[in-house]
Amino acid sequence: MVRFIETTVATIDPPSSFLTATKVKEDEIDIFIRQLLAVGLCREGTLSLGKAAEVAIVRNKWEMLLPLNEKGIPIDNTAKDAKRDLETLKKCWADDDHGLQFHTTQSHFQESES
Repeated sequence: MVRFIETTVATIDPPSSFLTATKVKEDEIDIFIRQLLAVGLCREGTLSLGKAAEVAIVRNKWEMLLPLNEKGIPIDNTAKDAKRDLETLKKCWADDDHGLQFHTTQSHFQESES
């Protein structure tokens, strides 16, 4: 399934020293800036993980976790979020037979007495 996303074009003109300071190649400026923007807005809580992934042009929100982790940005993902994500994965894989089966396990945590 191909999704088309409506986009907005923004142009910036960084000084030539930008490439030297950031050690970014000229042909990689677009993705570099997109990832910086996505990471910053996700950190602020302005963008969800999924929307940040769209801005950064990564394949999915799991791939978006990499730049967030590199910047030390924690993700507030609840058990409810994880369960919803697992259900989405199950549906995706069910639509396309990959010979994989999913199962869930429950972990029980017990506080130690000190």
